[in-house]
Amino acid sequence: LNRIWPGVRSSPMKVFVLGSARSGTTLMAEILERHPDVFTFNELHFFEEIWDPAVGHSISNSEAVRIVARLMKNQYAGYLASVSPRKYKEAAGEFLREHPDCRDALALYEAFLEWETQRYESKIACTQTPRNIFYARFILEACDDARIVWMIRGPRGVLCSQKYRWRRRLIWTAHPN
Repeated sequence: LNRIWPGVRSSPMKVFVLGSARSGTTLMAEILERHPDVFTFNELHFFEEIWDPAVGHSISNSEAVRIVARLMKNQYAGYLASVSPRKYKEAAGEFLREHPDCRDALALYEAFLEWETQRYESKIACTQTPRNIFYARFILEACDDARIVWMIRGPRGVLCSQKYRWRRRLIWTAHPN
């Protein structure tokens, strides 16, 4: 990784692994995470579900708490978990007290990525939400030190992956260990 992204940074670099569903984004993020300087996030779904870039940047304190609580819920419990983001409201308040300068949704997102990455003593934040593909241009323009890994998989591979996807669920419920 040092040949691709040289130098030591004070704030973590951000790598966005993008692609269509079933294109290998999770596998690529897992491969990158094997490097000791990389911390990989769960699917955060910030751009398409938590915050819409068309809405604007300035946010209220209650909106900031909502955004951070949702990011924490997606990171710690998982995007599809039935856990309420309200569970993380107190932790979100603490995060905002540590980051009083974040009064803009994108700055808040970047601060969360940096904070979590540094908690794990890593230097590179890696997110792998496939649907961020729709926001690639915005990510490159708005996020400092952003890099994009764009996963492309042939249509046959995607369809084959989808075809047998249901079996995994049956195997998991029959043999959870």
